[in-house]
This record gives sequence, C-alpha cells and structure tokens, in this order.
Amino acid sequence: MPLVPSCLALLDAAGPIAKEAAAQIPHGGLARADVATVQRVVEPAVRAHAEREVGEALAQLDKARGRQEFAAGLDEVWRAAGEARIARLVVEENHRATVRDDGDHLVPARAEEDGAREDIVDEVIERALDTGALITFVPDDTLADSHRIAAVLRH
Repeated sequence: MPLVPSCLALLDAAGPIAKEAAAQIPHGGLARADVATVQRVVEPAVRAHAEREVGEALAQLDKARGRQEFAAGLDEVWRAAGEARIARLVVEENHRATVRDDGDHLVPARAEEDGAREDIVDEVIERALDTGALITFVPDDTLADSHRIAAVLRH
C-alpha cells in the first residue's frame, strides 16, 4: 500500500482548494468495501465538513451585520437575489413558505390563493445560484432571529 501515502501527499501539494474540497480519511482498503462500511468510515469527515461550513456561514453573517451587508427574511432576501447582490445565502434546511407578490413585497399566502407561489424559497436559491452565490443549509431554528433565511450581500 505504498501508493496511498504518495497519493495523499500529492493531494496536499495540490493546494488549499483541493484541501477544502476533499477530506483525508486514514483508512485504506475501501475499494471493495460495501456501502455501509464506506458510509461508516467517511461519515465523521462528512459531518466535520458540514459543521465547519455552517460555522463559517454564520460567522460571515455576523460580520455582514456589522458592515450593513446583511439581508434577512424572505422579502428582503428575495429583493437582494433579484438584484444579484447575494454573495452567500444561508437557509434553514426545512424552510418553506407560500407567498404572493403584491408588487412591492412578498406577503404570506395560502396555496389556493390566486398568484400564490409555493416554492418561493427554492426560487430564491435558484436566483442566488444563477448569480454565483454560495448556498449553505443550516439546521432548523439556527436562523430563528433572521426569519429562517439570511444573506451576505455583495457591495
């Protein structure tokens, strides 16, 4: 197995982007392992990466508040997404909302109302992605003080 250390060294040499995109798991012999074994071995690295990403996103939101480059709540974030101003969008994993666009603002609506949009959170995410924003999903109730959705805005 002398190939594994040399491959890991090559990954290290590739630079910081490769280190951010990959995790080293000190466990060899997984090429013929079953799915459950691979999942058990990689799960701690996946969890650590997700926790790190959530922490970074929340720290960016805090800094953005201090610089007034912050949007919170569906209406404010929707407008920022329409203006291509979102650098990073942070959304609670199970956040869903049905709204109606009254021309100036998004207002809560029932699904059966004329003009109701049931997938508005998905639309915000798609708009943000189309303009190059990073998207981070966080556990439910993480953004309770921001109405379940927030963004770091571009200048």
